[in-house]
Amino acid sequence: MRPDFFPDTVANTMEDRDKWGSLATVYVMMSRFEEAIEACNEGLKFNAINDHQKILLIVMRARAKFYLATNYASWKDKDAVYPISGSADTNIPLLKEAWADTEYLIEQFRQLNWPPNTNFISDLWASIASVLNKQKDTLFLLKEAAEARPSEDLQQALELIMPSTDILTASTPIVQPKKRHSNSLKKIT
Repeated sequence: MRPDFFPDTVANTMEDRDKWGSLATVYVMMSRFEEAIEACNEGLKFNAINDHQKILLIVMRARAKFYLATNYASWKDKDAVYPISGSADTNIPLLKEAWADTEYLIEQFRQLNWPPNTNFISDLWASIASVLNKQKDTLFLLKEAAEARPSEDLQQALELIMPSTDILTASTPIVQPKKRHSNSLKKIT
């Protein structure tokens, strides 16, 4: 992003109910996590936001809290997977707040029959559950989500929290994708 880019300036041109999700998303992308949490909290104060806006704000808040709790700024490899046991500098109280948001999202997504947005929390779901030792508490829901919405993200989340004795082989998916009828076109020569 341009160094002279100020998300607040752009956001202030939007209506209040719309700007907070956009602002929070940009702040998370810029690793400005405290500001992302503030934007989410401000947006959640509005009664006029719809369910989709509320979910976006809570996804962004959970993600920002996770990154703050895990001291993401100090990660050498920003694309690395967070260690399942956490690290010495993990802020457990803040991680518990991120987990509370994640649990809310899990329940919302379950009520919506696991929409595609479920993938947006799969990494948080597995990472936070592992650090807080909640794998067994959430495993059945993660399996349910992966069966309803087969994806590589949910598969990886399952592999992360599934007890190693339950994994048969690394190459065999834990949840088999549903067979679908293909409507292929015949090549006309």
